[in-house]
Amino acid sequence: MANSFTQVYIHYIYNVQGRENALKTDIKDRLYPYLVKLTTEKKGYVVAINGMEDHVHMLVRLHPEISVSEFAKFTKANSSHWANETRLFPRQFYWQAGYGAFSVSQSVVEKVKLYIDTQSEHHRHMSAREEYEIFLQNHNIEYNTNYLPD
Repeated sequence: MANSFTQVYIHYIYNVQGRENALKTDIKDRLYPYLVKLTTEKKGYVVAINGMEDHVHMLVRLHPEISVSEFAKFTKANSSHWANETRLFPRQFYWQAGYGAFSVSQSVVEKVKLYIDTQSEHHRHMSAREEYEIFLQNHNIEYNTNYLPD
């Protein structure tokens, strides 16, 4: 639509099923570019992508025609399908059910990018589950600890 302007940034967190430490460096080197490719297919842009062996963080500028949930479903389903088809892992790979998605204001995009880029530093002091709980608390999201990724 003419004269429509948007700027939608979402910080996604995807966990490996069972919090398995499956995302070794050589796998990340192949998986991350594929996630970027999938994002581009949905007319989005990856500002930052990084993670640990059991989860991935992506800061994405979404196209306004794509919903937060549609993007997550598309990238998770297609990346796990691709990983299994190309035998990226020694056995079947799955993302854990659900995802984290947090809106990001333009004023803190660089701060979030830095946070994602320095994941290994954060996880010297806290587990991925602790990090996830902090995200939920900081964004005032009600949650039941029984449904948090292990």
